[in-house]
Parts: sequence; structure tokens; C-alpha cells
Amino acid sequence: MNSHKDKMKPFTLMEFIVVIMVISMVVGLVIANVGDQPAHLMIEKTIVEIEALAKEASNRAILQGKKIEVEYKIDERKFEIPSKDDSYAAQVISDDFSVCQLPEDCTLELEDGVELFSDTGMVKFIFFPDGAGSGPEFYLKLKGHSRLLFISPLTGMLNVDAEEE
Repeated sequence: MNSHKDKMKPFTLMEFIVVIMVISMVVGLVIANVGDQPAHLMIEKTIVEIEALAKEASNRAILQGKKIEVEYKIDERKFEIPSKDDSYAAQVISDDFSVCQLPEDCTLELEDGVELFSDTGMVKFIFFPDGAGSGPEFYLKLKGHSRLLFISPLTGMLNVDAEEE
């Protein structure tokens, strides 16, 4: 038995360094892939919030029988349904979805040639009582992820195109 123990050699320094390098490369790959996941989830969460806001505006337009505007305030980086009406229908509808703030690193870029509807630095999306809607196409971007969003003129629903890299 002693002869077997004598034949076992400890790791050399070179073998130890190679093992450490392989482990560090694997850890680096895992961290790089996990780092993208929160950005992807954050952009999806923001899209869900904007969709909820668009549905809320569409519902208000149908219930109140008049057009409802959703404003994107560029300086404040938020979507908002302004409260201009104290009618019963406006009070019945939830205010939970009347504002959507973009995350810190998230940017919204309008399609080329889109004009602002006013001098106040706002872009407006309009929802009509018949369920239709209008507004410019825009890109929602966050840490390398980009999604094209637009309001369907026929249904007034927010449509989201596949992710662009």
C-alpha cells in the first residue's frame, strides 16, 4: 500500500493555473449571459405596462364615447392619460393604469419624420370611441434590446414587433 501512495504526485503549478483559467472562463460566460436577462425582462415588463395603458385609454374612449389622448412626455419619460373629465364614466374606470414611467436606462425613439403634436415636448396617441387608434411608431430600447411598438389603426391595440438586435 505504501508503494501506491508514493506513486501519486501532487498537482503541478501549471495544472493548477490551467484549472483556474477554465473555471474563470466558465464563470465569465455565465455572468455575461445572466447580465442580459434582466434587461430583456425589464423591457418586456415596460411593454406590458404600456399595453395596459393603451387598453385603459381604449376602454375609456369606448365608455365615454369620445376620443382619449395618451401623452408621452419626452422630458419626463412617461406615458400618461390626462384627467380632463370628472364624469361618472371617468371615475368608474381605474386610475391604476393612467401613468407608465420608463425605466432609468430605457429609451424611446420615434420613427424618422415623426412630428411632435405640440410645442410642449409631447407625442400623442389617440384612441377613438369606435375602438380605433392612432399614433406614431416608436422603438423601445434598453441595453442592446430593441422592440418596435405601434398602435393598430383598426383595433386601437398596441402591437409589438419581434425583438431586433
